Amino acid sequence: MSSESKDRVDKSADIKNAAALLLKGGSLLSEPCGKCGGLQVKFKDKTTCVNCGNKQDTIKPKPPEKQYIITPDKLRDFELDLEKAEYIIKNKILILSSDLKDENELEIQKQKVDLIEGYFRILEKIGVLRNTHYS
Repeated sequence: MSSESKDRVDKSADIKNAAALLLKGGSLLSEPCGKCGGLQVKFKDKTTCVNCGNKQDTIKPKPPEKQYIITPDKLRDFELDLEKAEYIIKNKILILSSDLKDENELEIQKQKVDLIEGYFRILEKIGVLRNTHYS
């Protein structure tokens, strides 16, 4: 087999591989290959050049970190929301405690006690948030 015919077979195989990647859900990229300028296909975390077969790992850019600026208005809204949440949770604890008094089934008692315990943990965290000073 001559080198020219071998090149044709290799190119045909590269094109078939690229087509297979596209059929599996790969994407045809608009950016040319950095090595030869050929067409590239991206599949999962790999980018492959159809022309020269150059394969590269695809680097996923990190999303920019969100920065939150707490203005006095937002802080006051946050504090009011914490107060509302605290009020609702305290009411839930009172209702569950009242229901618990008349409950005879142990499994239901356990569920209610676990729920009350979870509500108390939330109240603790709300207390921590309320005591946090934002600058």
